[in-house]
Amino acid sequence: MKFFSKIKLVNIWEFNIYMLAMFPILPKAAESILMILFFIASIACFSKKENKRISRKQIHSIVAVSALFIIYLLGFFYTNNLSKNLEFVIRVAPLFMFALSFGYLCYQQKFNIKLLKCIYITTLIISILYVHFFLMKTLDAGVSNWEYRKAFEAFTQVHGTYFSLWIGFALILLVDKLFNYSFSLDKKKIVLMLFAIIYLFFWQFKIGARLPLATTIFLCLVLLILKASPTIKKILVFGIPTTLFLVLFFNYKIILDKTKFSLPKGKYELKHKVMTSEEIRAGIYYCSINLIKGSPFLGYSVGDVNKRLNACYLKEIDSDVYQTFNYNSHNQYLQSFLAGGIFCFLFFVLSILFLIKKAIYNRNKIMFFLLILLTTCFLTENILSRHDGVIFYGFFINIFAFQKNKK
Repeated sequence: MKFFSKIKLVNIWEFNIYMLAMFPILPKAAESILMILFFIASIACFSKKENKRISRKQIHSIVAVSALFIIYLLGFFYTNNLSKNLEFVIRVAPLFMFALSFGYLCYQQKFNIKLLKCIYITTLIISILYVHFFLMKTLDAGVSNWEYRKAFEAFTQVHGTYFSLWIGFALILLVDKLFNYSFSLDKKKIVLMLFAIIYLFFWQFKIGARLPLATTIFLCLVLLILKASPTIKKILVFGIPTTLFLVLFFNYKIILDKTKFSLPKGKYELKHKVMTSEEIRAGIYYCSINLIKGSPFLGYSVGDVNKRLNACYLKEIDSDVYQTFNYNSHNQYLQSFLAGGIFCFLFFVLSILFLIKKAIYNRNKIMFFLLILLTTCFLTENILSRHDGVIFYGFFINIFAFQKNKK
């Protein structure tokens, strides 16, 4: 009883944060329960605070992080599908819950962010190792990369793009941390980190989500240039553009083929071997743009977007691929436009620019790099349409957005 009497409410709140950082190995149900408990603990901590004032800066940051939640809430005023709209609102509710907790209820509450990063990276590597050994036992050696990725997603219940994003952020943290050690004093730590970096990059290649991989490589190279010695900086500044030019030169035919967007045609059952992901995306963006033209000011509410897209696929595109699989807008910016029209789209974009400006103003390098990673991947995926993307974005962006300013 004496032990429990010594436990403070703040300790419970802090412990909950560290538990949430373990989300790469947690079941989704456990993540949801932890988020609710964290929010309740935040309210309890707030009730004991003497100063309950909130500044304009705090309000601006909370609104910026919760932008998509606000856009989806507005959809209730004109949606034709209340249950679907509610489903999306509940899905992105953690954006607001985390923002309110970190930005007001427990504003600038102290916790060990180094420990949190360590927990996140460690649990991510543990989860990948577990998957790695499982797939080694169950899959044949000659399985294709696509089949391997499908088996990976089936076992983890996480889309490859999202897992690649998690890996990308872990790599940014590791590369940033690598230069803080002295090679003469911390050889074991440096070797261990290098092995972790190589292993995580291997898995990003293996998963095959191209944009997260390319963005991670670019951001890690920028970190290397920023952190390296003057001599290595010169080598990197010259070597990186040269390498990029050579890659583009020797692969220009493949790159050109990837930029040829044409609408898919024919039955997927007969055409799946020759139907490319670029063709499928072309159809998605074709219908998305057509829908935007049809209602540029109000959009359709998030509850009706997918129904409208499916209707367009059926009417405008001569292929059943969109009836075989469910496809959303595959672009977070288009999704905000379709859900709420041009003003909601501008609100969403400005909220991201506000967060980027905040990261620069506070000299918060990790927050800035994380935002670049996420907002780049927003171009090809609705990252915030799945639980895995919402908890990743909401948890880490809020932690860094409401961190105490650095000197």
